[in-house]
Amino acid sequence: MDYGVTEMLFHPSHETEELKAITDSWPFRLFDYDLFLDPEVRHTLEEDNIELIGWRELRDIQRGLSLG
Repeated sequence: MDYGVTEMLFHPSHETEELKAITDSWPFRLFDYDLFLDPEVRHTLEEDNIELIGWRELRDIQRGLSLG
């Protein structure tokens, strides 16, 4: 099976006082969190067969290993 990998980095997080204290980028992190909870986004990912993977899976792909 042929597939491609597009790497996109997100830092999703809940809005907390701690988050606000450690980074000025907290609004972007909250946006990232809300983005993946949006039903329309979830539907588009599913409809287009977009598979979300993490760092381990990306590492394995980069090393030439199979996704399983």
